[in-house]
Amino acid sequence: MACTPLVVSLPVPNAPTLPIMPQVCIYPKEAAQLTGTSYDAGKRLLQRIRRHLAKPARSYVSIAEFCRYTGLPEAEVCAALRP
Repeated sequence: MACTPLVVSLPVPNAPTLPIMPQVCIYPKEAAQLTGTSYDAGKRLLQRIRRHLAKPARSYVSIAEFCRYTGLPEAEVCAALRP
């Protein structure tokens, strides 16, 4: 059986880099980590936010909406979500 060659990509000088898209929506796991609760509690929190905002089920909750509901500063939430 032949081995496939190892392909190494080298950086190309002056190549344009793609801008990093900022995260817009928040997921249950992140809501749980930010509030120090379980994953299920994060899901319930996002459900309460959707109900409060009269959004349909399974619609996305933005970071701004999350921050307005919880009272957390948006800058700190964005900093905590950044890898």
